[in-house]
Amino acid sequence: MLKSSHGRGDPIQDGAFAPVVVTILVVRPTNKRSIDTVPADTVPIKQRRFRVVEQRGFTLLEIMVVMLLIGISVAVIALNLERDIDQVAEQEARRFAALLEHLRDESIITGRSHGIEVDEPERRYTFFMFDKKWLPVVQDDSFRPRVIPEYLNMQFNPGQEQNNSTLVVVDSLGEIQPFVLTIIGKNFEYLVNLNANQNVAVERKPHEEG
Repeated sequence: MLKSSHGRGDPIQDGAFAPVVVTILVVRPTNKRSIDTVPADTVPIKQRRFRVVEQRGFTLLEIMVVMLLIGISVAVIALNLERDIDQVAEQEARRFAALLEHLRDESIITGRSHGIEVDEPERRYTFFMFDKKWLPVVQDDSFRPRVIPEYLNMQFNPGQEQNNSTLVVVDSLGEIQPFVLTIIGKNFEYLVNLNANQNVAVERKPHEEG
């Protein structure tokens, strides 16, 4: 067997291997996204990257488009509101006409005169029955006092024979004294009066301011 100059056997032939230390250096590539997501206090100052967020405002064209849409919406709402007001005015006029026809039937059945007192300033009308004197009708809930909405106006014109009376009179035979009651809406007004056949009618005509 061969001997080394140091008096010890050859490590290769003796089956002994000297330990080999291999150092592997892993270089991690710089990743912008990973640095951005790591908390700032854990990243060295030299490696910190600051992103500038661009804040973009509205352009003049965008503002004009928004204002145009708002204007159209307001116009549509105003138009619908005017239509609703006129619709309510018509409903109130037809309600008065129907109640007057009902009151005529009541006069014929009971053989007593009835009437409707109109209060323009309060936009209110009340039902009465004549029994030696005018008394409010209380036995029928359909003849309860009525008040039209505050955004409507009401005008009452008695016939020539009634002078300044505010009462629509229905005699015991069902005859109604001439009158004109006007319910005024936004663009239209509705007239409740008698036609040639003594029937209660509702007429619509454009409303003229003033």
